[in-house]
Amino acid sequence: MDLPLSYRKFLECGRQLFTDSRAVIPGGLFIALRGPNFNGNQFALQALAEGAAFAVVDQDLPADPRILRVPDCLSELQNMGRIHRHRSRAFVLAITGTNGKTTTKELCKAALERTFRTSATAGNLNNHIGVPRTLLNLRDDDEVAIVEMGANRPGDIAELCGIAAPDAGLITNIGIAHLEGFVTQEAIRNTKMELFDYLDEKKRICFYNLNDPMLRERYRAVDWHIGYGDSTTNPMYTGEILQAHPAIRMRINGLELSSRLFGRHNAQNLLAASAVALHMGVTPDALIEGMLHFQPADMRSEKLSWRGSTVYLDAYNANPSSMQSALEAFASEPAKEKWVVLGEMAELGASTAAEHVALVEFAMTLGFERILLVGAHYDGQKPSVKTRHFFTAEDCRSWLDQHWPGDAAVLIKGSRAAKLERLIR
Repeated sequence: MDLPLSYRKFLECGRQLFTDSRAVIPGGLFIALRGPNFNGNQFALQALAEGAAFAVVDQDLPADPRILRVPDCLSELQNMGRIHRHRSRAFVLAITGTNGKTTTKELCKAALERTFRTSATAGNLNNHIGVPRTLLNLRDDDEVAIVEMGANRPGDIAELCGIAAPDAGLITNIGIAHLEGFVTQEAIRNTKMELFDYLDEKKRICFYNLNDPMLRERYRAVDWHIGYGDSTTNPMYTGEILQAHPAIRMRINGLELSSRLFGRHNAQNLLAASAVALHMGVTPDALIEGMLHFQPADMRSEKLSWRGSTVYLDAYNANPSSMQSALEAFASEPAKEKWVVLGEMAELGASTAAEHVALVEFAMTLGFERILLVGAHYDGQKPSVKTRHFFTAEDCRSWLDQHWPGDAAVLIKGSRAAKLERLIR
């Protein structure tokens, strides 16, 4: 087939592509994306002056043979990703879900890369820009590509499937998040299920978490539906948690695995990745090694020591379901004294106040010695001997410098916006 000029220039540039004019790749292809507060077209000439070989733009600029004019730069980027994916021989595994997407994606990579040449989404670049960029990073000899997919509104996952054309997919769970874009949890489920709708239509593999009630409702016993869960759900891949703290040990189809991760919520992620790996032919020994040596990314289920206490730092993502899962997991920590620091949650729309009240009430039932709340959304909580509210991480850090518990276990859970890592760094 005839390849679009933009894609041919991408190949000519050695597959070097960038969208941020502040980080020019000499000899690379610049794509001038737009956003609510920026217009990349305004920086195309600057990118060329600083070494870009070509620039893809969607507005008129002075004539220059290095400038490629297209109707819409975002659509062009997505089409380039689609083309590159279809030219690749890689088996594409798509991962979505409310919580655990990035950790599960990294666990899948760790489980598969000892057997297959594997690439995966960098960080959490999982949206309408990140997915095509992930696909454009595919190498000629890649055998497996793991593509994380996020959604902020109905239709997002279907759109990303149209770009990535996955061969298999996994939904980690269905919880409460991004309510501004979805309104109801049912809408969240329907959007995440767009991945399985796509795969079902093409009779491709769907990995079902049968421990999740909202996913279990949609499960059907057909050849391309692969179930994983505990023994009560009668799955193909059965997980039994032997230990959740201070590090996970679990048995999967009789195979005992150990991980540096902690908590029952991460055990579900470990089970998901193991089901994928075993189904794709990874040997038990390779799986054991991959899981044992897996290192969590910064601020995602990190375990570290700080001033005599054990700190569990999970400060990358926060929504009602992930917060509740983290609190439940931490409650089983065997430490004598347990403190929690909770950052505020965003994108909850009209449910913001109610969800923050409900979270604090839930935390109060779990027996923690201290519950520190960081962010304006916690303002107005009923005062309690156990709770203390701070508007910023800096305020909380100042207080902790004077009141750090010493020999205790401390869970720090929040989103990147809350910057809770500043409490211990």
